[in-house]
Amino acid sequence: MSDSIPSSEYIQIVRELATLGTKIDNFFSAQNSMKTEIDGLKKDILTVKADVTEIKTQRRITAAMIGFLAVPAGAIAWLAGQVIPPLLTKFLGV
Repeated sequence: MSDSIPSSEYIQIVRELATLGTKIDNFFSAQNSMKTEIDGLKKDILTVKADVTEIKTQRRITAAMIGFLAVPAGAIAWLAGQVIPPLLTKFLGV
């Protein structure tokens, strides 16, 4: 009785190794592809964060400008309230 492996089994082992090698190559290719996509997403996220920071800054500036303009507008409204009723009374007799 011989312990040698028949040549058909060697051929089968070689085929399975080739299949395994192809699967491993596909796996690493997919890994590289995913890494490239993730790196792109990281760049997109950084861009969005920068945009959000810019929007927040613009919002603060707008709120400050509204506050800055509200004071003179209030003063003008108060002044108009002090001047217009006496004028209406004087000229129109209201």
